[in-house]
Amino acid sequence: MSYNAIIKRYFLIIEKVASGQFPSLQEISSTLAREGYEISDRTLQRDIEHIRNTFQIEIEYSKVRQGYFINKETSINLDNFTRFLEVLNTASVFSDSVVNLKLPHSIIMFEASGNLKGADHIKPVLLAIKNRKKISFAHHNYTFNSKKDYTIHPYLLKEYLYRWYVVGVLDYSKEIRTFGLDRIENLQVLTQGYAPAKQFNAKELFKHTIGLTYTVPAPQEILFKVDTIQAKYLEALPLHHSQQKINEDKNGMVFSIFVTPNVELIQQLLSWGQHIKVIKPLSLKGKLKKIYKDSLKNYE
Repeated sequence: MSYNAIIKRYFLIIEKVASGQFPSLQEISSTLAREGYEISDRTLQRDIEHIRNTFQIEIEYSKVRQGYFINKETSINLDNFTRFLEVLNTASVFSDSVVNLKLPHSIIMFEASGNLKGADHIKPVLLAIKNRKKISFAHHNYTFNSKKDYTIHPYLLKEYLYRWYVVGVLDYSKEIRTFGLDRIENLQVLTQGYAPAKQFNAKELFKHTIGLTYTVPAPQEILFKVDTIQAKYLEALPLHHSQQKINEDKNGMVFSIFVTPNVELIQQLLSWGQHIKVIKPLSLKGKLKKIYKDSLKNYE
């Protein structure tokens, strides 16, 4: 069986078990069969074991409910991993469609965002994280137009707006830093290993973050109103996992999120233009008003 088919099978297993309905082995097997994956109970049990050991998704059996469930307390970020499998599965669907149906590439269009500089760093960084090896590189700071050499203990590879970043702890320091792979040169995976830092918890680190900036200011409730039409899009694709609808009237919907009011949040809010209005905090509302006023000067 192809790698793409195995990824699809894993995705279906996790999706079924994560439903919260405590499916039995037979119910999981039936779900797979409906999608064209006829496998034995023994193979399915091996799949579950592989998902548990390789991907740290703790699929467990409940004797009380007589079915399987995912222990979210001991598993990695499930939503994040499910999204990862979705990306792989979507890629396999495109690949199979183009090859098997002999579809021309001209009928599929992707967002043209330029070359993904630094993509060649993804594999060595992932291997360094897996094997707990230090990495060294030269990093280009766009703000100051300067380069500086770093050695870090890599812990996480994070994607944001089509760009990839490595998050790690500086060597001989407890400071956690984030570096864009597109700004990295002379990457080397060192032979030196490192002991996992107790203070690094990726799930908690970015729990209240949109984008990359998680440090300051502290997370707080952000309240904003979106006009009726655009609110439907925001319901379908929330700004953050904490998003909740607070109120609705004929003019739109009021949402709340609990996040760090960082630069990435401000950029997201600005992208909605006149369709959105921040209600609180007043400090964030004031920042947006100033940005809009300063922007208007460019058109005078």
